[in-house]
Amino acid sequence: MQKARRQAVRLVAGIGIAFLSFVQPATPAHATGNIEELTKLGLLEWRVNPDVPNELPLSATFLSWNPDSGIPPFAACGPATDKFKTVASWQYVNLGTPQDFMHANEVTLRCGDDLHGLKHIRSRHPEWSRLAAIEGKDGDALIRIAIDAALENTTWSKRDQPSSPGRDGSFCASAQIYLVDKFRGIIVQTLEPSIFVAEHGHHVITAFPTTISKCK
Repeated sequence: MQKARRQAVRLVAGIGIAFLSFVQPATPAHATGNIEELTKLGLLEWRVNPDVPNELPLSATFLSWNPDSGIPPFAACGPATDKFKTVASWQYVNLGTPQDFMHANEVTLRCGDDLHGLKHIRSRHPEWSRLAAIEGKDGDALIRIAIDAALENTTWSKRDQPSSPGRDGSFCASAQIYLVDKFRGIIVQTLEPSIFVAEHGHHVITAFPTTISKCK
């Protein structure tokens, strides 16, 4: 009788432990899905693949990063940096359609100025910084994720006509990136950033943090 009672107690205890292992209490933030509250809890992460955590820290060297004295995700690009300096590069990029096609052995991102490159993206599209702050990163980190996704896992791309005769055309490239709740493993926001690459110069002109791609 005592043996049966001990077995029953162990069974109940085992069920309790299993229940605690598989059932997570929902916080008010999770109940409402409030991004601001989830940000405070440090539960959000921008990802190229929603099912794969970003394992590389910002201090790690990206495979396609162009080494320099700067800190990843980009090489040094300060006020006195030459605007033509390459701060990142991507190899063997194909964009467009069979009718309007661009192949580049290398696409570069220049430090740039007010009209193109990293400085242009930083100053003209400050939304990158606001969106990156959700994860506690700076704007450059999210810009890098967006360009990596667009050029290495292109979903939409097309040729964009020159704005005026005699100017270089461009190709628009885009792929989704995802803001993921790491606790629940669900997507809470999706972006379709639009990256524009010079047709003949093969350098990144700008990057828009769009929710609907301009490249469709």
